[in-house]
Parts: sequence; structure tokens; C-alpha cells
Amino acid sequence: MNSSTASAIQTIVPVSVKLDDENFLTWKMQASGTIKSFKLQQFIDFSSHGGMPNKFKDNEAMALGKISDDYANWEQQDQIVYTWLLDSMSPTLHVRMVGCNHAHQIWKSLHTYFESQTRAKVCQLKTQLKGIRKTDSLNNYLLSIKDYTP
Repeated sequence: MNSSTASAIQTIVPVSVKLDDENFLTWKMQASGTIKSFKLQQFIDFSSHGGMPNKFKDNEAMALGKISDDYANWEQQDQIVYTWLLDSMSPTLHVRMVGCNHAHQIWKSLHTYFESQTRAKVCQLKTQLKGIRKTDSLNNYLLSIKDYTP
């Protein structure tokens, strides 16, 4: 990444809505857009971007504890994205990020958590909708369905 991109990363502004337990999809649209606009997908999606560089150039560097320049640069940029992600969410979600050291770990942790929450909500909604019976009017029937939607 060149120096102009690196300085652009530092100007990332928080998304307009902080992530909480109720707005993952909205937050994700904003966060993804911001991340893509700065060409930072490689820090959250290793599947198409090859992952992080090796921490050490070779065994000799490892024995000396000399971290490679590629890794040092990658880690610095990753930590900017990492901090931005944390800053873009409600403090109540920070506890779920304990143990995440890199941006891609936060991204995966959020997806895992909200995927399970979404599945549970879908099951609950299906159960509630099955319990709705046609009432005296179509209007009342539709209103009872609408009661279960946000």
C-alpha cells in the first residue's frame, strides 16, 4: 500500500450508526462500503486476498526476532482497521471482541455472532407467524402479521 493510501486510512470516519444488537445489516452495509472505498478488504477477507504476510522473512530472522518489513507494514495498517471497527460499534459489543487481535478476527466474530442471532430470530418469527389465524377481517389479519415486523 502506498503512502497516500496509508494517510487516507487514517482519515476514515466512523459509520453514522454504531453497531449494536439490532442493526448489524445496516451497519455492515456502511462498514463494507467504507472498507471498500479505501481498498482495505484484504484486512477483513483473507479468502480472496491471501492473508497476512509472514511475520519473519526466514528462520534466521525468527531466531533474531527481526520482524519482516512486509509484516510490520501490514500489521500497522491492520491495526488502523481493527481500531476503526471497534470504534464503529457499541461498547456493549466490545466484550465479544476480547481475544481478537486483528481486523479479520473482529469481522469473523461479528458475522458468527449475528448469524446465530439472525437464525434464532427467523425461527422465532416463523413460530409466531404460524400462530396467526385469519381474523374477522383481512385488515386485522395483516395488522397482526405486521405486529411481528420491526
